[in-house]
Amino acid sequence: MKSKNKINKILNYALTFVLIVLCSAGFATFGKVKSVLAFNESMTVSNSWNITKDTKISSFTAGDYASDVEGKILDLSKAEDLPNSKRTAPFDDYVLMIDGRDGSSRYSYTTNSSTTLTSNGCYVISVDVFTLNAGANLYLLKGEETFERASLVSNKKWTTQYFFIKTNDIEDISLKLKMELNNGGVALFDNISVKQLSEQKYDEDRVTYSANSTEIDLRTNVIQELFNDRNASREDLKFTKTDYEFNVASTAITKVYSGDGKTNEAIKFYNNEKTYSTYELNNEFTFEQNKVYKLTVYAKADTTGSPSLSLKQTNLEDEETAVDSKTVSISSSKSENVTNDFKAYSFYIVGNPIKDKTYKLNVNMGTSSSKVSGSLYISRVSVSNITYKTFSTASDSNKLDLSSSFKLSDNANYVNNGTFNTMEVTSIENLYPAKAVDWTISANDSSKYGIVNTNSSEFAKINSLDYSALVNPRDTRGGDTSNNVLMMYAKNDTIVANSASKTLNAKGYASYSLDINTQNGTAKVSLVTTVNSKELTLASIDVNTNYSWENVELNLHNAYQELKVNVKIELTSSNYAYCYVDNVKYTSSITETYFTNLVEDEFKTKSDLTEIFSSNETNDFALPLYFEGNGTAMHAGIVNINSNIIDNAKFKDTNNENVLGIHMIDEGYYTFTSKLGYTLSTSKYYQISMKVYTEPLIDQNNSKGVSLKLSSFDDTFTNIVSNGKWTTYTFYVNPDKDTTTNLVFSLGDENNLTSGYAFLSDIEIKDDLTKEQYSEIKSSQNVRVLSKVIANENESETETKTSKSKTNWWMIISSMVFPIVIIVAIVVILLRKVKWKKFAKKKTKTDYDRKETVNVQVASRRATMIREENIRKTKAELNELTAEHVKYEEEYKQNLLELRKLKIKRGDALEIKNLEKNCKKIQKTSASLGMNINKLKSKLDYMQTDAYYNNLVKQISSNKFVDENK
Repeated sequence: MKSKNKINKILNYALTFVLIVLCSAGFATFGKVKSVLAFNESMTVSNSWNITKDTKISSFTAGDYASDVEGKILDLSKAEDLPNSKRTAPFDDYVLMIDGRDGSSRYSYTTNSSTTLTSNGCYVISVDVFTLNAGANLYLLKGEETFERASLVSNKKWTTQYFFIKTNDIEDISLKLKMELNNGGVALFDNISVKQLSEQKYDEDRVTYSANSTEIDLRTNVIQELFNDRNASREDLKFTKTDYEFNVASTAITKVYSGDGKTNEAIKFYNNEKTYSTYELNNEFTFEQNKVYKLTVYAKADTTGSPSLSLKQTNLEDEETAVDSKTVSISSSKSENVTNDFKAYSFYIVGNPIKDKTYKLNVNMGTSSSKVSGSLYISRVSVSNITYKTFSTASDSNKLDLSSSFKLSDNANYVNNGTFNTMEVTSIENLYPAKAVDWTISANDSSKYGIVNTNSSEFAKINSLDYSALVNPRDTRGGDTSNNVLMMYAKNDTIVANSASKTLNAKGYASYSLDINTQNGTAKVSLVTTVNSKELTLASIDVNTNYSWENVELNLHNAYQELKVNVKIELTSSNYAYCYVDNVKYTSSITETYFTNLVEDEFKTKSDLTEIFSSNETNDFALPLYFEGNGTAMHAGIVNINSNIIDNAKFKDTNNENVLGIHMIDEGYYTFTSKLGYTLSTSKYYQISMKVYTEPLIDQNNSKGVSLKLSSFDDTFTNIVSNGKWTTYTFYVNPDKDTTTNLVFSLGDENNLTSGYAFLSDIEIKDDLTKEQYSEIKSSQNVRVLSKVIANENESETETKTSKSKTNWWMIISSMVFPIVIIVAIVVILLRKVKWKKFAKKKTKTDYDRKETVNVQVASRRATMIREENIRKTKAELNELTAEHVKYEEEYKQNLLELRKLKIKRGDALEIKNLEKNCKKIQKTSASLGMNINKLKSKLDYMQTDAYYNNLVKQISSNKFVDENK
């Protein structure tokens, strides 16, 4: 017992000593960390990122580059396949490994936790990196900003990489660390350290490790600072009272204890009773055009009611409306002690896109409707440059957007950001070219694009970048003025820019226009829409302005379906070319007269979508714009009625110059489906009519095989024979639920091959039938009455995929759980047979057997690779057959042209017969190619389904898969 008491005494003494040490440390670090550095050259800020035996891979967020990469916490003592990777004391054996040896070239892990660096400090963050046949990148993430230490290739040896960071005097910063494998192979990361250094140690280490370091100086962003409480001056910060209720308010320089062991000076605003007063800072802040700023005020209050801050413009021009900031309320510390540290209150400002603007800070001690009493203290005011990403993530209540008066997204005369005055400033150092908000632009890394300003001094800011023959497209209409335009610089590349969409009403007219300047190349301007995830061109024009500004105009007359239309601009160059764009306008107020009378030229075009069979081709079948074809026909597309394809006067008895046609010499099949669907509402009654023309048809079953249908309904016109004249067929529709339907026009099908001619024309849709009119209509040979909407095929596919997805997940989970159940059962049986002695409880850790999970992951990765390779091979085969099919089609066209000429001239009968025989032979070969092409397309579609992928996984998991690629 005495021995036990003695041990307890020793423990108590030890505990007391530890508490004294901890308390001493606590008092020593109560103030700013900087005071501690008076005794230490460096101090560890955080080791929460370091990798130990207890670190889990779940401590990191995996990247999204690839699915065949393994990331884990690796025990180097067991890593026999990584030569030279083992480390000696004081390092442990555990590291983060990113293994891309299965084929992926890039993957990353980001720390889930953040580390905080306090303001006005010097820091170093170091990471040990090892690579094997790979590269590695390190990134520090500060909100939306990224700081990079890239291309670290150590190759079979460990190196230490450093970030040296100086924080500014305004705010603490929060950082995450991202570690990335680059260029395949293996990358290991370990010994992550975050330390604060003295200024002297910082400067010494930065020089010592300069070859392996990146410096991040956040202080350089602070461009203006007033009344710094570390070096206060009574002349720095002066306010003038501009508004008040009665003279019980005052302001003065005062001493304020800030809670860090120092007494700082501050401006004190005081209302000795509930009233309101406003003070304006005498200093002005200049916000330059296009740049982005953060204005921060350090303040604290002991008030009843909420004081606030606001910004007010001072350089208003004639007829200019000021863009005033929203007020930022200052919370009162009355429930605490007023000597707590000052809190930062910030405004985020985007400069005017054309001119610099000046503002003054207002301090509002209440308002006429919300009065305030008590004291407000301001110790510091600063302005710093920031990026647009930082601005965009700030609260709207703290924003001052000086470009808002130029945003024309709500103006019917412009597409969104059609004047290119709204930009994202992604770099403080290199403003131009800036990202254009509301535009989607794609290009290779060699090309450049974005907003530039044509003012000489502004435009000169992009000359330092890699551009060939850069010429300012200065707007000749306005001279050397500030004017933001979109620049596209294509270097051995194609750049594509798409605007946000505008809605074009059904049957409506619209005009799209833009100013464009091309240099050393030709740009293509188009109007496009998206149908079933596929882009459809509605109108286009090729433009070469040869260094001058021209206005391009594209006009549309819409058909029966509302469309969302984008302006698309493409610039292609095998060397280099420039294109500048401005003033992208849209108007839906043009009239039918204007559209009809418009004369097209090199800068103006029009497209009538109601003439869905329009074509520039006049002598043969042309590719239809609004129909998608499928089948074995040698000829299918748009036909001009005057082209002598059908030598029959009755063939011209249609309201359209161009019609949709299918022609097969040998028996085959072909189907056209309209790309533009038409939305039908349950509340309306529709009449959808069209004309069909057929020449003598021959088929296997003598059932002709021409059909018409609407895709949302079962009832179909079949066995259509018009006997050499145009015949009208009509659908009367009142759907039992809202639906979008497409017109389907077929000549034969896979089970009913047909030869001959079939044509479609004069499609007309009316939605003004009355219920009474609809109820009186009966189905007949040329009339169908439709109401029952069939199930949507896409919905069925979605349900199937969802069901399969659930099944697959259940299979994966079962594959992991079932072995565990067996193991548990065996253990329980064994435990029953063991005679146990009582021992003191001891906590132990058990290793988790991941074999089954890893097998599933390996099978999944291999299945992905095999599927991608099979898709690649199938696409290549499809492209080869398609090219061959095109060759035969061209040959057939030439033969058919010669045959027509001979018939017209009544040429040699034997030559005519041989040509006809050759045409049939070519068409038969082409039909066979068409069938094979369709089979490959079906095969390709299947390869992209979940069913194909899951089958691969199943075969690989059961060792039944034979890889045909090997």
